Amino acid sequence: MRILFLCFFSLLTLYTPAIADDFPRLYQVTGVAADDVLNVRETPDASSAIIGGIAPDFMHIEVTATSADMRWGQVNFHEFSGWVAMRYMQDLGNPPWWELRRPLFCSGTEPFWHAIIDADTSGGMEFSGLDMDTQNFQYDWLRDDTGGGTPDSPKGIIANFVNTDRRAVAVLNTTTCGDGMSDQSFGISAQITLSVDDPGNMHANETYYGCCSLNLP
Repeated sequence: MRILFLCFFSLLTLYTPAIADDFPRLYQVTGVAADDVLNVRETPDASSAIIGGIAPDFMHIEVTATSADMRWGQVNFHEFSGWVAMRYMQDLGNPPWWELRRPLFCSGTEPFWHAIIDADTSGGMEFSGLDMDTQNFQYDWLRDDTGGGTPDSPKGIIANFVNTDRRAVAVLNTTTCGDGMSDQSFGISAQITLSVDDPGNMHANETYYGCCSLNLP
């Protein structure tokens, strides 16, 4: 019994190299034959309907969350969200998203907007919205917002950016997020607030809501 338990624990550790709060993370397919595909299923269950397949050499697959038993990972496939077996996924070893050491691609609707938060906290943010010229901001400061997480794995962050005319604050959290246009599911929610030049109100601002991904949509 002890040997079986140790084997099971070893397999579970192999399948889930990152703790749950570290998602989303990037993976590559592993252990799938060259003439086969990794099945994407409708739900985290081996008997669930197959909605697609991922090539055996595919890389940079964003796993946005895992099932409760951590055996299945949620991925976006075309316009849908599905599940793959984590035993066929290998963590690429990238730093956690909340360290902002690689780009985040964020967007939202009502109104439509897009933002790229650059790699490394020495970078910045490019923000564009409907009927708005593209705004480029420089990174100012970053603060962890644990929100039930831990200092080593916070639930979210607050990042501050500036340019010559405006200040921007991005509040990013680890949570399930939908874009309102597809059946995809993302792992980071975004609330981005831009200051507005209003002589009568020094606190005037505009706030935009949406989701972020580790991959370019």
